[in-house]
Amino acid sequence: MAGMDRQDAVRALRVGAVLGPRPGAALRDEWRQTDLTRDNWQDVITGGIDLLLVSGSAGAWPAEPGFRRVVNLCRAGGVATAYWSDVEPTHVRQEFAVAELFDKVYVASRDRLGMFRARFSPSRVDSLPPAANPPARAGGLRLMAASKGCVLVAGEPEPFGTDLLADGAAVLKPGGPATREVARLRPAAGWAARARSHRVALVPGDPRQIPPELMDAVAHGVPVLTTAAAAKELFDEREVLVAPNQEEATNLVNALLQSPELRDRAAHLAARRLWEGHTWRRRAQTIAWGAGLAPSPQPPRTSVTIMTPTNRPWMLQHVIDQAGRQVGVDAQMVLLAHGFEPDRRQIAAWCAAAGLENVLVTTAPESITLGECYQILIGMADGDVLAKVDDDDLYGPHYLSDQVHALDHTGAELVGKRAYHVRLEELGWTVLRFPTWEHRWAPSVAGGTFTMRRATAVDVGFSALPRAVDTDFINRLTAAGGKIYSSDRYNYIGRRLAGVHTWSASHRYFLATGLVKYFGDATGHIIV
Repeated sequence: MAGMDRQDAVRALRVGAVLGPRPGAALRDEWRQTDLTRDNWQDVITGGIDLLLVSGSAGAWPAEPGFRRVVNLCRAGGVATAYWSDVEPTHVRQEFAVAELFDKVYVASRDRLGMFRARFSPSRVDSLPPAANPPARAGGLRLMAASKGCVLVAGEPEPFGTDLLADGAAVLKPGGPATREVARLRPAAGWAARARSHRVALVPGDPRQIPPELMDAVAHGVPVLTTAAAAKELFDEREVLVAPNQEEATNLVNALLQSPELRDRAAHLAARRLWEGHTWRRRAQTIAWGAGLAPSPQPPRTSVTIMTPTNRPWMLQHVIDQAGRQVGVDAQMVLLAHGFEPDRRQIAAWCAAAGLENVLVTTAPESITLGECYQILIGMADGDVLAKVDDDDLYGPHYLSDQVHALDHTGAELVGKRAYHVRLEELGWTVLRFPTWEHRWAPSVAGGTFTMRRATAVDVGFSALPRAVDTDFINRLTAAGGKIYSSDRYNYIGRRLAGVHTWSASHRYFLATGLVKYFGDATGHIIV
């Protein structure tokens, strides 16, 4: 598999599947999947498959004695086989009897990993937790500021108790005083979409397993409180709240309900964790790699070129430091000194200190326009993704990786931030602009947050204008049918320094068009 693209190798696989409804539907888009039945299995295997994948959630058929014929036919034809224990079995010994037929065995809960490895060769058994996908191309995550309902409970509420919320805010039982705010929905198709309109998802569960509904809620940007201690295997306490008992459940759910900042921060961090390693695409890659049919599931980091033109020599070190702190991407920086000759030795020293290895520097005369500067930078860029980064703004370490995730799961031509913070340096105040425009399609985003595929940057390009280049770019992109997605409000702070901006709006304009959120240093609130 050396030299083959990991995703292309997985997509090309012919998979014979005996899966439960959830993994069956989710994995179908990741490779060429054919569902095996009692009637068609011989024809499908004889016709040619690369992998037989069976899950514990598939029902009774794999546990029947006759299913051995299915596996034997695959082995006779050199077909790789894998079994995924994705639900708690009714009879462990019966599941062992099924699992021992397969080349590779995966268990959804680490609690059971040791038990399976004691039974089988340790090299045959690995952990494979539940997964979920962000709501791709369908409106994005929960609209944080617009959540209507109060609490959504996955299944029965008993593990949380019947009088969970303090001060009569809501009672989790039929006919309670606030049942209009508490919805109970058994896990089924549409559960995750329903969860998007609620402030909190309560997900009861066996402490030893990670409930699939928990993953769905996280994927849709809904903050989660669960009784399933196994959630700590994937998420830390800042991301998913785990209640060990009734008293803590009461405290935590009330904390989430009365603290929007806590809800939104937890939801954002949990979604990032999911993007980084717990999507169905990653599960397919892991299974394919374990069968020797694809390269390592550990993805190469996306190559991102940071494009910055500047006419302010004193900002060079700042913008280099901002680029150097980015994590989770393979960052290249292209710098254009507009109207001055930079000290290249000093730039090299700053880049070395910041850990930036791939940096290109060029110059352009003051007479060329800002739009022409960006065209020069696009021509220099090597990355698959290009990001406009302003020389004076603040970008958190996860800024680029979060933007790339949004680009991936939305399919937008341009991703940026319409909801974003602006620090008014003269006053020391921080304003949040357009707070309702998170996680949604938008008419525009802040110019300092433009993130796009290389093809979009090349096809649309920047006009030879001295200013308003961002507005012009957006107008021409949308006129051509391109879609713009506004991600989240985190990890970017626009800074307004007196009298040094191409856009000469006063601090009064920002006060009038945003919400004053913080006085003093707000970095710890915004950079997450």
